[in-house]
Amino acid sequence: MQVAQIFFFLGITYRSLNIFDKAIESYQNAINLNQYYSDCFYNLGNVFFEEKKDYEKAELCYKSALDSIDEE
Repeated sequence: MQVAQIFFFLGITYRSLNIFDKAIESYQNAINLNQYYSDCFYNLGNVFFEEKKDYEKAELCYKSALDSIDEE
């Protein structure tokens, strides 16, 4: 398992525990290690959209998720 995947699963775990800032941090760490990690961008967008109500950041994450799919 790659380190980026570990951060991805940490993000999922933190979100399920309602620890949203740590979830964001974990997803961002995964993206820093793999800039084409579309699932991370998507999940990060979900946290911003559903939990933080930061629709601008969510939109950027969703766009990055789509862009990263094209790059894979």
